[in-house]
Amino acid sequence: MPSLVSDILFRAAAPIIKIGRQRPLTPEDAPPLPTDLNPWNAPPRFATIDTARFWPFFFSAFVATGAPARRIMVLTVVKLVIGITTPLLLHRLLSLLPLASGATSFPIGALLTAIALGTMGMIGALLQQHWYFNALQGFALIMNGLNERVVQHALRLRRSARAGMQTGDMVNHLSSDTDAIAESVFIIPEFTNTILQTIVVLVVLWFFLGPATLAAIATLMIVSPLTVFVAKRYRALDHVIMQLRDERVTLMSQILQGIRVVKFHAWENSVRSEVASVRSDEIHTKVKIVHTDAVSTVIFISTTTLVAFVGFGAYVLGGGQLEAPL
Repeated sequence: MPSLVSDILFRAAAPIIKIGRQRPLTPEDAPPLPTDLNPWNAPPRFATIDTARFWPFFFSAFVATGAPARRIMVLTVVKLVIGITTPLLLHRLLSLLPLASGATSFPIGALLTAIALGTMGMIGALLQQHWYFNALQGFALIMNGLNERVVQHALRLRRSARAGMQTGDMVNHLSSDTDAIAESVFIIPEFTNTILQTIVVLVVLWFFLGPATLAAIATLMIVSPLTVFVAKRYRALDHVIMQLRDERVTLMSQILQGIRVVKFHAWENSVRSEVASVRSDEIHTKVKIVHTDAVSTVIFISTTTLVAFVGFGAYVLGGGQLEAPL
């Protein structure tokens, strides 16, 4: 039982937190790597995943993480329940406060509601940490499993086949590509949470706002195409930067292999300008990605406010009255 409580409260991190309060942390201060996260112990089930089609491969990689995937999905549902319960408890508390101010007896109902509200907040914060803990575990498992599969496959290739693969391709397979597949431990639960949360929130809004909820839904549908456009642009730019990274890494590999020839013919300036040109294109594309990410963040933040403003505005125009509990 003490071990279970320690795991729930992340007591194992206490020593490194204590060290971090006294001095800057170093790599030697890191706790021992769990056995299942050691790259040498990559799960064998990743070696049999079908990679012919992207989406089945994407979902299979998530499922192949095993226990972390199951825990993430359970935590996602529990977090959703807490997230929906919190505003309902807050609405209940704000409804009870005016009655409690003039009550002759102790407002036990308001007290219990306030305690429940605070408890939900603490549990939600703790579950959020466990969600990330399991997601990062799954991320590491996918990276280890797919990287080992890529290396094992490369070792089995014939010399002629290996000669046809650029060094940059191999570097991307072992870093950016496996990293992108490992993002499934974040994308799949978040997508599931978004669908369920949208449905539940609309039901709750209809309970409080009635037909005015349709205005909020219409606003959400208007904003959605803009979100899709930004996502497509981000994916296109990400594909471009992968190609540029392939080109740069391959070029650097060729330069290092032929450095004697470069030095003999004094081609340093020419080679430097060629590398700088590729690097400049890569940086320019990266800047575009940052701008796109900024636009995506603005849309994400403003959508909630815009939908709420339209929904409550329609409620008031329809004859409703905005009160503190609402």
